[in-house]
Amino acid sequence: MSAANSPTNRFENLRALGRRKFIGIYGMLGWGVPTALLFTLSMAAAEGFRQFVPTLEVSLFIFPVAGIFWGAAMWEVCDWISGRVLSATAAE
Repeated sequence: MSAANSPTNRFENLRALGRRKFIGIYGMLGWGVPTALLFTLSMAAAEGFRQFVPTLEVSLFIFPVAGIFWGAAMWEVCDWISGRVLSATAAE
């Protein structure tokens, strides 16, 4: 694995965004919106397209809000992994 693609360097690039921007981009937009669209399409396919718009409206509110929590959790996981990689690298 090259130094540019190491997990530590990738997280450092993400860390440069900052926590709030990371959560907004990767949590709300990267997870929340696609999940809302997929959920709405799957519900429409299962129950009919009559309730498509109301379901989409609710989903586009709920899933991006949940994406805030998902993004925050992913930030913490990446931070923890980065710390472990740095510790292992320093020990070598």
